Parts: sequence; structure tokens; C-alpha cells
Amino acid sequence: MNPECFDYKTIAMKLNIPKKRLKQLEDMIYKEFPRDKMMFELHMLRLLNSTKKGRVDIQEFISL
Repeated sequence: MNPECFDYKTIAMKLNIPKKRLKQLEDMIYKEFPRDKMMFELHMLRLLNSTKKGRVDIQEFISL
């Protein structure tokens, strides 16, 4: 089992992001970093932290 470098899933749970929506975000970010798990997780963490701080609306992000 590979440990996560950046625990973005805990933040997603705290933000009450539905699993389906989280999967959409993961799919989008994965396309940018298909071979680099650490960069993928870092960008997921940054996106969710920006959402938490009110800088990014997830629905708007997915619509881009």
C-alpha cells in the first residue's frame, strides 16, 4: 500500500464534498499529472484548501 504524501481526502471529508464530486476533481487533476502521484496529491490539496478559504468554488472549477 502506498501512503499518501498529502492527505487531501481528509479535507474533502471535512468540506462535505460528495464522493462523486471528489472523483470528478481527481480525474481532472490526474490528467495533468498522470505519472506523478505527489504532484497530483499536492494539487488536490491546494485546490481543496483554496475551496476551504473561499477562493475557489468547486462547481465553477469543474465547469472550466
